[in-house]
Amino acid sequence: MANPTTFSVVLTRLYSILKALKSQKLISILVTGMGALSAITYDYDLDVLIVGAGFSGIYQLHKYRLLNLRAKIFEAGSNLGGVWFWHNFPGARVDIPVPMYEFSSEDLWKEWYWSERYPSQKELRSYFEHVEKKLDVKKDRTPNLAIPMRQEKLDRASNCCWP
Repeated sequence: MANPTTFSVVLTRLYSILKALKSQKLISILVTGMGALSAITYDYDLDVLIVGAGFSGIYQLHKYRLLNLRAKIFEAGSNLGGVWFWHNFPGARVDIPVPMYEFSSEDLWKEWYWSERYPSQKELRSYFEHVEKKLDVKKDRTPNLAIPMRQEKLDRASNCCWP
């Protein structure tokens, strides 16, 4: 399995990317799978592109939907969870207590009961499955989709284009 940090990209200048997306309505990316790398072009009519399906990516998707914006999550992994998908070593658990480590949406916490104050990685994976079902994340998520970018491109992008 590929290291997610190799493929993750921090979009600190989302404004310029969204501007390009809205004008072209095409997203060309590299997709990894089974050790191969292939170029694929997706034709989406999006307002927002979210990279990563961890806590913040899912939260962003939920909030953008509430604003009636068309959003899509691209995730390098095969499932939700961000670091909790990738880091599944024995004994992995959160270091802050719930409810600080859960979504604040009443629809989510009302139907979820934690077994421990400091949940394990296994329980967090179950929680993400619950979140996916309740928020129907799957319809706006593309799994196993990596977006490689060289560090110097990230450095240049961070000095770009805020209005």
